[in-house]
Amino acid sequence: MIYLASLGAPEWLVTPLSNAGELVVVPIVVGAVYPIMRVIEPHLPDCLTRILLGSATPPSYPRGREPSQ
Repeated sequence: MIYLASLGAPEWLVTPLSNAGELVVVPIVVGAVYPIMRVIEPHLPDCLTRILLGSATPPSYPRGREPSQ
């Protein structure tokens, strides 16, 4: 998803920042795109969800375990 976000960043935004452009712009673009992807996630097929967001199921953790030291 980060790679796709870096491809979609407009040049007028990245060019003035030179080499720091990707370091600054990509997190901003991902921060804007990720919530949108989570909203449309229920309407996407599982395979596309896995490609774009990494998993189609939320993690589950066992209850009652002590935290590791």
